[in-house]
Order: sequence, then structure tokens, then C-alpha cells
Amino acid sequence: MWLRISVFYINIYRLIEIALYLIMEVIKVNEFSGHKAGIYALHRGRKDHLIYASGGDEHLVEWNLYEPHKSKAVAKLPYKGYSIAKIEYLNILLVGNFSGGIHVIDLIEGKEIKLLKTHESIVFDILVLAEKEEFIAVSGDGSFSVWSTKDFTLSKQVKLTTKRLRSLDLSPNNKLLAIGCSDNTTRIIETNTFKEIEQLTGDKEDRFVNKAVFHPAKDILITGSRGFLSFWDTTTFTLINRIAAHQFSIYGIVFNPKGTLFATSSMDKTIRIWDANTFKLLTEINRQQEKGHTNSINTLLWSNYNDYLISGGDDRKVMVWRVIE
Repeated sequence: MWLRISVFYINIYRLIEIALYLIMEVIKVNEFSGHKAGIYALHRGRKDHLIYASGGDEHLVEWNLYEPHKSKAVAKLPYKGYSIAKIEYLNILLVGNFSGGIHVIDLIEGKEIKLLKTHESIVFDILVLAEKEEFIAVSGDGSFSVWSTKDFTLSKQVKLTTKRLRSLDLSPNNKLLAIGCSDNTTRIIETNTFKEIEQLTGDKEDRFVNKAVFHPAKDILITGSRGFLSFWDTTTFTLINRIAAHQFSIYGIVFNPKGTLFATSSMDKTIRIWDANTFKLLTEINRQQEKGHTNSINTLLWSNYNDYLISGGDDRKVMVWRVIE
């Protein structure tokens, strides 16, 4: 009797699981496998069909989504590249490295023109504040730095914690920064003064906040920690929902260009696609069903080119996906 009941529930679970994957179709478009180590960062390129990738092999590579055979190496770095940002109006690429440096690469001349150094540990994320002609970087040394894009001088450096600062995002109104921290908090920083105005602590039992991303159309901040997604009201900075989203740490959260979907990636080797309005799970990209990544998926990018979702992981591969709503 017990065995029959167990089999019944297993079959029901499988039917639910199968129905879940029928909600949305995902097609693997391409796979780039030229890297010699794990991928840590992806960023949009000079044109929509181009993307940049960097990682443990110390190479910055420009991948061509339209003509893959035209992909090329842009720069050889002295250290692992952990973060990428682009100053659009200057055609400058910023790459944060393992030792705390920020490489300033002129895309027109195709060479590094400066190496900025103030941090003592990994530069995990970089964000350009175009309206202020500044950019901000967060580091494993627990501080963030603010730099001028006019002459690349250091404007400010602020120590927030003794733990790592892992991610950065800018609110849709450009007034707030969200910084995910390894001290179990998310810090909210005001962009005019760069002063901390809130400290979100709802992820405390889940350790590191690896990613914090503002919703493009709602007053909501989404944070990813050890397997959980937390949803915060940005008008009151209160926790409004929390869901078990992955088995292990969440490293990527990105919205599609239309703002109707968002994707998450994890150390559990999966990508999950969510409805951006209801926050319901729509489908999963994994190794078994979709020939996905075989190791931790460290970074995501949702491109404007053909609405492609792009992922990079510890298996040294960059994968390109078409998600059909």
C-alpha cells in the first residue's frame, strides 16, 4: 500500500514537472567554447550582435552572435577578469580584476590606456553613472570606489563592511544604488551623496547576497542569496516575499529587454525563467533537457539582439539561448 501511494505521488510530481516545461520553449542557439577557464562576466558589445566575456583565463573576448567565426580576443589581462562595464559615450571598456585593479581599454585604439588601483581585493562589479560622468566599483575588500570618467581620477572610496561587496545595480530613476554584500545585507546608497540610507537584512540566515537587481517597472528590488530570491518594496524597504528558487547560491539575475521576464542562474548548474509580473517560475534550462551548463553558472546577459539570453559558467562556455514567450 505504501509503495502504491509513493508511486502515485511521484507520478503526479512528474506530470507537474512536465507541464512546467511546456509553459515556455527554450532553444539553444549557439555555444562558444574558446575560453580556457571559467567565465565570470558578460557585457553588451559595441553593437547589439556583439558581447564581451572575461574570466579565469585572463582574456577579454568579443563574441559575435551573428557571425561566430568573426569573434576575437580584445585584450590579454595580467589577472582574472571578474567584471565588465562600458562607457558608451567614450567607447571605453572597464574590466575589474582579481587583484583589485580596473583596466581601462580604449575600444577604438584596441589597447589598454590606464590601470586604476585603489582596491585590495577582487573588483566584483562596475557600474557607469552616465549622467554624473562617473563610475562606481565594488570590491572584496568591503569598499566601493567612485571614479570620474573625464580623467579617471578617484573621487571617493567608502568602506561599508569587512566582508565582500558582490554586486551593483542602479534604480530606474537613477537615484539609488543597491549593493549586495557578503555580510548577509543589501546596502542602499543614494547616488547624489553616495551615503548609505538603508540596510536590508532579510537574507541574514542565507549568508551572502550575491546579486541585487531593481525591477525595471515595479517598485521592487530582487536579491539573490543561497538558493533564495527575496523581494523588497523600494518605497518602504520592507521584505514582501521570499521564495526558494535554486538549490545553491544564486549568481545571476537579469531582465529581458521588454521587462516581461527575468532569468536567474546558480551554482546548481541551472538557469530559471520567471514571469516578471507574477514572479512565477515558467521553465528551467539544465543539462539534461536543454544541454545546458555542466558547472556553476556565474553570469547572465539578456541581449537586445534577437532577445537572446546569454550565460557563462565554470565549464568555460558561453551559451546563447532563445526564450520564446
